[in-house]
Amino acid sequence: MNLITILTENMIRFRTKNITPANLKTILDKSPIVINESVIKNSLLTEGVSEGKRCWYYNQLAKKKYVTDSRVPNPSNGKGVQDFLIAIGHNIKSDGSFGNETAKALATWRYGGGAGIDTVDKLWNKLKSAGYNVGTTSGYGPLMKSSVASMIIATCITLAKSCVIDAQTWFEMVKFIPRDMKDQLDSSFNAAIKYWKDYLNNINVQKKISVNLYGSANSTNMIKTQKNIIPSYMSVLDKIKKNGWEERTADAEAAGATMFVSGDCPDFMVCVNLDVFLTTYEQRGIEIMGVEAKNTFVHEMQHIMWNEFEDQGKLINPQAKIKLAFPLAYDSHAPSATSTSKQLVQAQISQSSKNDLAANGIDYNELIAYYSNKYWKDMYTCHETELTSRLESYRVYLTDRNVIQMGGTILLKTICSDINKIINNYPIHWNFKQMIGCWVLGGMTPNLTDFVNKLNALAKNNIQDKNNIQDKNKFNLKQPDQDERT
Repeated sequence: MNLITILTENMIRFRTKNITPANLKTILDKSPIVINESVIKNSLLTEGVSEGKRCWYYNQLAKKKYVTDSRVPNPSNGKGVQDFLIAIGHNIKSDGSFGNETAKALATWRYGGGAGIDTVDKLWNKLKSAGYNVGTTSGYGPLMKSSVASMIIATCITLAKSCVIDAQTWFEMVKFIPRDMKDQLDSSFNAAIKYWKDYLNNINVQKKISVNLYGSANSTNMIKTQKNIIPSYMSVLDKIKKNGWEERTADAEAAGATMFVSGDCPDFMVCVNLDVFLTTYEQRGIEIMGVEAKNTFVHEMQHIMWNEFEDQGKLINPQAKIKLAFPLAYDSHAPSATSTSKQLVQAQISQSSKNDLAANGIDYNELIAYYSNKYWKDMYTCHETELTSRLESYRVYLTDRNVIQMGGTILLKTICSDINKIINNYPIHWNFKQMIGCWVLGGMTPNLTDFVNKLNALAKNNIQDKNNIQDKNKFNLKQPDQDERT
């Protein structure tokens, strides 16, 4: 069997549907990983290791999951390197010694059999010529160990970007989900439903909905809100509750999502990346995992309701109202036909905004510096539905900490305090960071005081009565002050 046939049948690295002998050489030539016929014949990958399984290991090594997942080999020692190579299909022994057999298999995987690297010393020289700090003496010493680990992780990062993990592999490889974690996800889901129902039943929220939809909160408009709008939203929430949430780790990983409600996710259902929450469960505990899950469920349920009511003219926070708070914000991924697709060359910050920030104890230069990274400018978060979801997620974050009452006003001092946490890299709600980023990248227009007022106009009211503290265990969730990336 020749190389073309073998690789056509066992494509393990490239996301393509129609590999043919005619185009395979071009793909291989462009690949950072080299494979040739001697690799297949002499390294002899074992049968039964699928493309998806190899891709799963590449992804786990790329994310350094070996820190928390004992199934993922740690490439910083000889046995870990051997276990990794065996896991992706190399027929070598695992004895903990990094000898010539291991060096040859690793070099074959990374550089190809044609490189002629079949000893530890030759691999040492190859890594040295590639710029790795392997020390001054050949062999598998401390610096060589570190270099090997770095090379494996860097290679896995590259491979993980182009390979595909199929759903069956995710099903097989996602670890057993502890019962208390599953129960907490169910509890967080139900808590999110309850939050939305309590929120929509709040009279102050209903008044603001009446203003947003009908222009005022007079008795006639309140009746329309309470008879037409609120029941429609409650009906959608009942559908979401009935359908529940579903594990869709493979699809979520492919999209880089924690949860999602679009694409192949069934209607009125939230699809969940269990791998993300399992990692949080293991590293930070069930309580923090539960809080993050609840906030993310709240976020995603807003998307479902937005999608349901956008074309019906029943959005409780219409796009025009959202744009009052973010008039110059843009969405770098939006289609050109949308109102949020405008790219800003460099938004000018008005003196009024600078003065307002200074008066509230915020250094606008430091705030601009924080969001000057290209990462923030490439985010998609400034689309109106994302802005609304992030605001609602931030609201539930504040409500659960008794900072505001249900539907309550977010005080200017709260926003200022949380912005200064961003500047000083203190833990703060991830949705808040992204929402503020849209305002900053939009030239801090309107000024901060007006911006906070317009945020509150989207969902109102009542300042926290400190003599009427809500039960912290209302949703059976503790509320640790942590960075909740949702």
